[in-house]
Amino acid sequence: VPPLAIAGGQAGAKGWIAASAGPRVFLWEEKDPNGAGWADTQSNGDGDFEIYGDEHQPAHGDSVRTLGVSPCGNFVASGAEDKYVKVWSTSDRKCVRAMCLPKRVSALSFSIDSKYVFAGDKYGEVYAVPTDAADGSTKPVLLLGHLCSIITYIAVSPCGQFIATADRDGKIRISSIPKAGIAGGIHEIQSYCLGHDGHVQFVQFVSSTELVSGGGDGCVRLWSVEDGAEKECVQPHEGTNVLSATFMPESSTVAVLFGNKKVSLLSIGSGTLTLKESIDIPQKDNLVPISIASVNTNSAYLWIVGTSESTTSLAVYAQMHKLALPTSRGSAHCELSDALSPWKSDAKPVVVEDRTKFNIHLVSSELKKFVFPLSEREFRKRRRKDVLRRHLNKDKA
Repeated sequence: VPPLAIAGGQAGAKGWIAASAGPRVFLWEEKDPNGAGWADTQSNGDGDFEIYGDEHQPAHGDSVRTLGVSPCGNFVASGAEDKYVKVWSTSDRKCVRAMCLPKRVSALSFSIDSKYVFAGDKYGEVYAVPTDAADGSTKPVLLLGHLCSIITYIAVSPCGQFIATADRDGKIRISSIPKAGIAGGIHEIQSYCLGHDGHVQFVQFVSSTELVSGGGDGCVRLWSVEDGAEKECVQPHEGTNVLSATFMPESSTVAVLFGNKKVSLLSIGSGTLTLKESIDIPQKDNLVPISIASVNTNSAYLWIVGTSESTTSLAVYAQMHKLALPTSRGSAHCELSDALSPWKSDAKPVVVEDRTKFNIHLVSSELKKFVFPLSEREFRKRRRKDVLRRHLNKDKA
Protein backbone atom coordinates (compact mmCIF):
# COMPACT_ATOMS: atom_id res chain seq x y z
CA VAL A 1 0.00 0.00 0.00
CA PRO A 2 1.51 3.37 -0.93
CA PRO A 3 2.27 5.28 2.30
CA LEU A 4 -0.36 8.00 1.97
CA ALA A 5 -2.68 9.39 4.64
CA ILE A 6 -5.08 12.32 5.01
CA ALA A 7 -7.13 13.88 7.81
CA GLY A 8 -9.42 16.89 8.11
CA GLY A 9 -10.74 18.97 10.96
CA GLN A 10 -12.44 22.25 11.74
CA ALA A 11 -12.42 24.65 14.68
CA GLY A 12 -14.31 27.93 14.57
CA ALA A 13 -13.86 29.63 11.21
CA LYS A 14 -10.78 27.63 10.30
CA GLY A 15 -10.53 24.27 8.64
CA TRP A 16 -7.44 22.11 8.36
CA ILE A 17 -6.34 19.41 5.94
CA ALA A 18 -3.26 17.35 6.78
CA ALA A 19 -1.79 14.87 4.33
CA SER A 20 1.31 12.72 4.19
CA ALA A 21 3.41 11.12 1.48
CA GLY A 22 6.12 8.77 2.67
CA PRO A 23 7.86 10.39 5.68
CA ARG A 24 6.69 13.89 4.73
CA VAL A 25 3.69 15.69 6.26
CA PHE A 26 1.86 18.65 4.74
CA LEU A 27 -0.67 21.02 6.28
CA TRP A 28 -3.16 23.34 4.63
CA GLU A 29 -5.42 25.90 6.25
CA GLU A 30 -8.79 26.64 4.71
CA LYS A 31 -10.08 30.14 5.38
CA ASP A 32 -13.54 31.65 5.11
CA PRO A 33 -13.00 35.36 5.70
CA ASN A 34 -16.32 36.50 4.21
CA GLY A 35 -18.54 33.70 5.47
CA ALA A 36 -19.52 32.93 1.87
CA GLY A 37 -17.94 29.53 1.47
CA TRP A 38 -14.59 27.90 1.86
CA ALA A 39 -11.69 29.48 0.04
CA ASP A 40 -8.97 27.42 -1.59
CA THR A 41 -6.15 26.22 0.57
CA GLN A 42 -3.56 28.83 1.43
CA SER A 43 -0.02 28.55 2.72
CA ASN A 44 1.46 30.43 5.65
CA GLY A 45 2.94 33.00 3.33
CA ASP A 46 6.16 31.32 2.23
CA GLY A 47 4.56 29.05 -0.36
CA ASP A 48 5.66 25.93 1.49
CA PHE A 49 3.02 23.64 2.98
CA GLU A 50 5.36 21.03 4.41
CA ILE A 51 5.92 20.38 8.12
CA TYR A 52 9.60 19.85 8.83
CA GLY A 53 11.47 18.00 11.54
CA ASP A 54 14.88 18.89 12.90
CA GLU A 55 17.33 20.56 10.52
CA HIS A 56 14.70 20.95 7.81
CA GLN A 57 14.37 17.17 7.45
CA PRO A 58 11.09 15.32 6.76
CA ALA A 59 8.68 15.08 9.68
CA HIS A 60 9.48 11.40 10.31
CA GLY A 61 12.29 8.96 9.70
CA ASP A 62 9.98 6.44 7.99
CA SER A 63 6.61 6.33 6.24
CA VAL A 64 3.70 8.07 7.96
CA ARG A 65 0.69 5.77 8.19
CA THR A 66 -1.87 7.78 10.16
CA LEU A 67 -2.82 11.43 10.79
CA GLY A 68 -5.26 13.34 12.97
CA VAL A 69 -6.42 16.93 13.49
CA SER A 70 -7.36 17.94 17.04
CA PRO A 71 -10.93 19.11 17.80
CA CYS A 72 -9.55 22.45 19.02
CA GLY A 73 -7.69 22.96 15.74
CA ASN A 74 -4.39 23.70 17.48
CA PHE A 75 -2.64 20.40 16.78
CA VAL A 76 -1.95 17.84 14.10
CA ALA A 77 -0.70 14.39 15.10
CA SER A 78 1.24 11.96 12.93
CA GLY A 79 2.18 8.33 13.51
CA ALA A 80 4.77 6.51 11.47
CA GLU A 81 6.67 3.30 10.99
CA ASP A 82 9.62 4.82 12.85
CA LYS A 83 7.44 4.12 15.95
CA TYR A 84 7.08 7.81 16.78
CA VAL A 85 3.91 9.74 17.51
CA LYS A 86 4.52 13.44 16.94
CA VAL A 87 2.25 16.35 17.79
CA TRP A 88 2.61 19.50 15.70
CA SER A 89 1.29 22.99 16.34
CA THR A 90 -0.91 24.27 13.50
CA SER A 91 0.09 27.88 14.22
CA ASP A 92 3.86 27.58 13.64
CA ARG A 93 4.17 23.96 12.39
CA LYS A 94 6.63 23.12 15.16
CA CYS A 95 6.78 19.76 16.95
CA VAL A 96 5.49 20.16 20.50
CA ARG A 97 5.62 16.48 21.59
CA ALA A 98 7.32 13.37 20.28
CA MET A 99 7.09 9.96 21.92
CA CYS A 100 8.25 6.56 20.78
CA LEU A 101 5.96 3.52 21.01
CA PRO A 102 7.32 -0.03 21.41
CA LYS A 103 6.02 -1.00 17.96
CA ARG A 104 5.17 0.76 14.70
CA VAL A 105 2.21 3.14 14.87
CA SER A 106 -0.87 2.04 12.91
CA ALA A 107 -3.73 4.33 14.07
CA LEU A 108 -4.39 7.43 16.15
CA SER A 109 -7.10 9.83 17.29
CA PHE A 110 -7.35 12.85 19.58
CA SER A 111 -9.33 12.97 22.80
CA ILE A 112 -12.31 15.32 22.74
CA ASP A 113 -10.54 17.88 24.91
CA SER A 114 -7.42 17.64 22.69
CA LYS A 115 -5.25 16.89 25.73
CA TYR A 116 -4.19 13.46 24.48
CA VAL A 117 -3.42 11.56 21.31
CA PHE A 118 -4.61 7.95 21.52
CA ALA A 119 -2.26 5.87 19.38
CA GLY A 120 -2.42 2.17 18.48
CA ASP A 121 0.45 0.03 17.29
CA LYS A 122 0.97 -3.16 15.30
CA TYR A 123 1.25 -5.23 18.47
CA GLY A 124 -2.35 -4.44 19.42
CA GLU A 125 -1.74 -1.94 22.22
CA VAL A 126 -3.16 1.56 22.59
CA TYR A 127 -1.26 4.37 24.30
CA ALA A 128 -1.95 7.96 25.32
CA VAL A 129 0.46 10.75 24.38
CA PRO A 130 -0.13 14.13 26.06
CA THR A 131 -0.23 17.19 23.80
CA ASP A 132 0.78 19.68 26.50
CA ALA A 133 4.43 20.59 26.03
CA ALA A 134 4.66 21.40 29.74
CA ASP A 135 3.68 17.86 30.71
CA GLY A 136 6.61 16.20 32.39
CA SER A 137 5.95 12.65 31.18
CA THR A 138 8.56 11.05 28.98
CA LYS A 139 6.77 7.82 28.08
CA PRO A 140 3.30 7.16 26.65
CA VAL A 141 0.64 5.75 28.97
CA LEU A 142 -0.55 2.22 28.14
CA LEU A 143 -4.36 2.24 27.99
CA LEU A 144 -5.56 -1.11 26.62
CA GLY A 145 -4.67 -4.03 24.37
CA HIS A 146 -6.14 -6.23 21.62
CA LEU A 147 -4.19 -9.45 22.22
CA CYS A 148 -1.48 -9.09 19.55
CA SER A 149 -3.84 -8.01 16.75
CA ILE A 150 -2.91 -4.93 14.69
CA ILE A 151 -4.92 -1.84 15.68
CA THR A 152 -6.45 -0.53 12.46
CA TYR A 153 -8.54 2.42 13.65
CA ILE A 154 -9.30 4.50 16.76
CA ALA A 155 -12.28 6.80 17.32
CA VAL A 156 -13.58 8.78 20.29
CA SER A 157 -17.27 9.48 20.93
CA PRO A 158 -18.60 13.08 20.76
CA CYS A 159 -19.37 12.98 24.48
CA GLY A 160 -15.80 11.94 25.22
CA GLN A 161 -16.91 8.97 27.35
CA PHE A 162 -16.05 6.14 24.95
CA ILE A 163 -13.13 5.07 22.80
CA ALA A 164 -13.60 2.57 19.98
CA THR A 165 -10.63 0.51 18.81
CA ALA A 166 -10.72 -1.80 15.78
CA ASP A 167 -8.30 -4.51 14.77
CA ARG A 168 -7.20 -6.83 11.98
CA ASP A 169 -9.31 -9.72 13.28
CA GLY A 170 -12.65 -7.97 12.71
CA LYS A 171 -13.21 -6.92 16.33
CA ILE A 172 -14.39 -3.51 17.50
CA ARG A 173 -13.97 -2.86 21.21
CA ILE A 174 -15.82 0.03 22.85
CA SER A 175 -14.27 1.04 26.17
CA SER A 176 -15.37 3.54 28.80
CA ILE A 177 -12.89 6.33 29.47
CA PRO A 178 -12.58 6.78 33.26
CA LYS A 179 -13.83 10.11 34.60
CA ALA A 180 -10.96 10.13 37.08
CA GLY A 181 -8.41 10.15 34.25
CA ILE A 182 -6.47 7.69 32.13
CA ALA A 183 -3.25 7.48 34.15
CA GLY A 184 -4.14 3.95 35.27
CA GLY A 185 -5.30 2.78 31.85
CA ILE A 186 -8.74 1.96 30.46
CA HIS A 187 -10.13 -1.28 31.86
CA GLU A 188 -13.92 -1.06 31.59
CA ILE A 189 -15.29 -2.55 28.37
CA GLN A 190 -18.67 -1.19 27.35
CA SER A 191 -19.30 -3.61 24.47
CA TYR A 192 -17.86 -5.55 21.54
CA CYS A 193 -19.13 -5.12 17.98
CA LEU A 194 -18.61 -8.42 16.18
CA GLY A 195 -19.71 -9.21 12.65
CA HIS A 196 -17.05 -8.16 10.14
CA ASP A 197 -15.51 -10.99 8.14
CA GLY A 198 -11.94 -9.74 7.92
CA HIS A 199 -10.14 -6.63 9.11
CA VAL A 200 -11.96 -3.46 10.15
CA GLN A 201 -10.79 -0.53 8.04
CA PHE A 202 -12.56 2.35 9.79
CA VAL A 203 -14.79 3.18 12.76
CA GLN A 204 -16.66 6.47 13.19
CA PHE A 205 -18.97 7.58 15.97
CA VAL A 206 -22.05 9.17 14.41
CA SER A 207 -23.41 10.01 17.86
CA SER A 208 -22.69 9.04 21.45
CA THR A 209 -25.04 6.05 21.06
CA GLU A 210 -24.18 4.77 17.57
CA LEU A 211 -21.10 4.12 15.45
CA VAL A 212 -20.49 3.02 11.89
CA SER A 213 -17.73 0.78 10.57
CA GLY A 214 -16.44 -0.74 7.35
CA GLY A 215 -13.96 -3.45 6.56
CA GLY A 216 -12.32 -5.90 4.24
CA ASP A 217 -15.61 -7.72 3.68
CA GLY A 218 -16.95 -4.66 1.82
CA CYS A 219 -19.75 -4.15 4.35
CA VAL A 220 -20.66 -0.95 6.17
CA ARG A 221 -22.36 -1.62 9.50
CA LEU A 222 -24.20 0.50 12.06
CA TRP A 223 -23.78 -0.49 15.73
CA SER A 224 -25.23 0.30 19.11
CA VAL A 225 -22.63 1.65 21.52
CA GLU A 226 -24.50 0.41 24.59
CA ASP A 227 -24.57 -3.32 23.80
CA GLY A 228 -22.67 -3.70 20.50
CA ALA A 229 -25.76 -4.88 18.63
CA GLU A 230 -25.73 -4.54 14.86
CA LYS A 231 -28.54 -2.28 13.68
CA GLU A 232 -27.95 -2.22 9.93
CA CYS A 233 -25.62 -3.68 7.32
CA VAL A 234 -25.14 -2.31 3.80
CA GLN A 235 -22.89 -3.68 1.05
CA PRO A 236 -23.01 -1.21 -1.86
CA HIS A 237 -20.38 -3.02 -3.95
CA GLU A 238 -19.73 -6.74 -3.82
CA GLY A 239 -16.24 -8.12 -4.22
CA THR A 240 -14.32 -5.01 -3.16
CA ASN A 241 -12.83 -3.65 0.06
CA VAL A 242 -13.63 -0.56 2.06
CA LEU A 243 -10.54 1.67 1.94
CA SER A 244 -11.50 4.79 3.87
CA ALA A 245 -14.43 6.82 5.15
CA THR A 246 -15.33 10.19 6.60
CA PHE A 247 -18.41 11.32 8.52
CA MET A 248 -20.14 14.64 7.73
CA PRO A 249 -22.35 15.56 10.72
CA GLU A 250 -24.23 18.42 9.06
CA SER A 251 -25.92 16.10 6.60
CA SER A 252 -25.73 12.93 8.77
CA THR A 253 -23.86 11.33 5.89
CA VAL A 254 -20.87 9.01 5.84
CA ALA A 255 -18.82 8.93 2.64
CA VAL A 256 -17.12 5.57 2.06
CA LEU A 257 -14.31 4.96 -0.43
CA PHE A 258 -14.15 1.50 -2.01
CA GLY A 259 -11.40 -0.30 -3.87
CA ASN A 260 -13.31 -0.07 -7.16
CA LYS A 261 -12.80 3.74 -7.27
CA LYS A 262 -16.31 4.51 -6.09
CA VAL A 263 -17.50 6.67 -3.22
CA SER A 264 -20.81 5.69 -1.63
CA LEU A 265 -22.80 8.25 0.34
CA LEU A 266 -24.76 6.63 3.17
CA SER A 267 -27.44 8.47 5.11
CA ILE A 268 -27.70 7.71 8.81
CA GLY A 269 -31.11 7.93 10.45
CA SER A 270 -32.49 6.70 13.73
CA GLY A 271 -30.99 3.22 13.77
CA THR A 272 -30.89 3.04 9.97
CA LEU A 273 -28.18 3.16 7.32
CA THR A 274 -29.41 3.97 3.81
CA LEU A 275 -27.47 4.17 0.56
CA LYS A 276 -28.13 7.57 -1.01
CA GLU A 277 -25.94 7.19 -4.09
CA SER A 278 -22.65 5.82 -5.35
CA ILE A 279 -20.26 8.06 -7.24
CA ASP A 280 -17.69 7.02 -9.79
CA ILE A 281 -14.54 9.04 -9.13
CA PRO A 282 -13.69 10.73 -12.44
CA GLN A 283 -10.58 9.35 -14.10
CA LYS A 284 -7.83 11.93 -14.11
CA ASP A 285 -4.04 11.54 -14.01
CA ASN A 286 -4.47 7.75 -13.66
CA LEU A 287 -5.57 8.34 -10.08
CA VAL A 288 -5.72 5.38 -7.69
CA PRO A 289 -7.51 6.76 -4.61
CA ILE A 290 -6.16 5.56 -1.26
CA SER A 291 -7.91 7.66 1.40
CA ILE A 292 -10.49 10.43 1.80
CA ALA A 293 -11.23 13.14 4.35
CA SER A 294 -13.55 16.10 4.86
CA VAL A 295 -13.66 19.30 6.85
CA ASN A 296 -16.40 18.54 9.37
CA THR A 297 -18.66 21.52 8.72
CA ASN A 298 -18.47 21.22 4.95
CA SER A 299 -20.20 18.36 3.17
CA ALA A 300 -19.77 19.84 -0.31
CA TYR A 301 -16.30 18.50 -0.89
CA LEU A 302 -14.13 15.50 -0.17
CA TRP A 303 -10.36 15.51 -0.17
CA ILE A 304 -8.67 12.55 -1.83
CA VAL A 305 -5.07 11.33 -1.70
CA GLY A 306 -3.87 8.65 -4.05
CA THR A 307 -1.23 7.67 -6.51
CA SER A 308 -0.88 6.77 -10.17
CA GLU A 309 -1.72 3.34 -11.52
CA SER A 310 0.96 3.65 -14.20
CA THR A 311 3.30 0.64 -14.11
CA THR A 312 5.92 2.20 -16.37
CA SER A 313 7.12 4.82 -13.92
CA LEU A 314 10.15 4.19 -11.72
CA ALA A 315 8.55 6.02 -8.78
CA VAL A 316 5.22 6.19 -7.00
CA TYR A 317 4.02 9.80 -6.98
CA ALA A 318 1.52 11.28 -4.57
CA GLN A 319 -1.63 12.96 -5.84
CA MET A 320 -4.14 15.12 -4.01
CA HIS A 321 -7.53 16.16 -5.39
CA LYS A 322 -10.66 17.96 -4.28
CA LEU A 323 -13.86 16.12 -5.15
CA ALA A 324 -17.04 18.21 -5.46
CA LEU A 325 -20.01 16.05 -4.53
CA PRO A 326 -23.13 16.06 -6.76
CA THR A 327 -25.37 17.49 -4.05
CA SER A 328 -23.16 20.55 -3.75
CA ARG A 329 -23.83 21.60 -7.33
CA GLY A 330 -27.26 20.18 -7.94
CA SER A 331 -26.06 17.94 -10.73
CA ALA A 332 -25.88 14.23 -11.27
CA HIS A 333 -22.11 14.32 -11.74
CA CYS A 334 -19.24 15.02 -9.39
CA GLU A 335 -16.21 17.07 -10.30
CA LEU A 336 -12.59 16.23 -9.56
CA SER A 337 -10.07 19.04 -9.39
CA ASP A 338 -6.72 18.84 -11.11
CA ALA A 339 -3.95 17.35 -9.00
CA LEU A 340 -3.17 20.04 -6.46
CA SER A 341 0.31 21.45 -6.87
CA PRO A 342 0.86 22.93 -3.39
CA TRP A 343 2.42 19.77 -2.08
CA LYS A 344 5.27 22.14 -2.77
CA SER A 345 5.30 25.70 -4.08
CA ASP A 346 7.48 24.75 -7.03
CA ALA A 347 4.79 22.22 -8.12
CA LYS A 348 7.24 19.32 -8.27
CA PRO A 349 5.58 15.95 -7.68
CA VAL A 350 6.08 14.31 -4.30
CA VAL A 351 7.78 10.94 -4.60
CA VAL A 352 6.26 8.39 -2.25
CA GLU A 353 8.83 5.70 -2.90
CA ASP A 354 11.33 4.73 -5.57
CA ARG A 355 11.49 1.24 -7.02
CA THR A 356 12.24 -0.26 -10.38
CA LYS A 357 9.05 -2.26 -10.45
CA PHE A 358 6.04 -2.15 -8.21
CA ASN A 359 2.47 -3.29 -7.84
CA ILE A 360 -0.09 -1.13 -6.07
CA HIS A 361 -1.89 -2.98 -3.29
CA LEU A 362 -4.95 -1.24 -1.84
CA VAL A 363 -5.00 -3.45 1.26
CA SER A 364 -1.85 -4.17 3.23
CA SER A 365 -0.78 -7.81 3.30
CA GLU A 366 -0.47 -7.40 7.08
CA LEU A 367 -4.25 -7.08 7.30
CA LYS A 368 -4.96 -10.21 5.30
CA LYS A 369 -5.02 -13.43 7.29
CA PHE A 370 -4.13 -16.53 5.33
CA VAL A 371 -6.36 -19.45 6.24
CA PHE A 372 -4.59 -22.80 5.97
CA PRO A 373 -6.56 -25.93 5.12
CA LEU A 374 -7.22 -28.33 7.99
CA SER A 375 -4.60 -30.88 6.87
CA GLU A 376 -1.87 -28.24 6.68
CA ARG A 377 -2.88 -26.75 10.02
CA GLU A 378 -2.37 -30.15 11.68
CA PHE A 379 1.02 -30.50 9.99
CA ARG A 380 2.09 -27.04 11.17
CA LYS A 381 1.03 -27.84 14.74
CA ARG A 382 3.04 -31.08 14.75
CA ARG A 383 6.04 -29.28 13.28
CA ARG A 384 5.91 -26.58 15.97
CA LYS A 385 5.78 -29.27 18.67
CA ASP A 386 8.74 -31.09 17.10
CA VAL A 387 10.80 -27.88 16.99
CA LEU A 388 9.90 -27.09 20.60
CA ARG A 389 10.80 -30.63 21.68
CA ARG A 390 14.23 -30.38 20.01
CA HIS A 391 14.92 -27.09 21.78
CA LEU A 392 13.93 -28.58 25.15
CA ASN A 393 16.15 -31.61 24.63
CA LYS A 394 19.06 -29.36 23.66
CA ASP A 395 18.61 -27.29 26.83
CA LYS A 396 18.58 -30.44 28.98
CA ALA A 397 21.76 -31.68 27.33
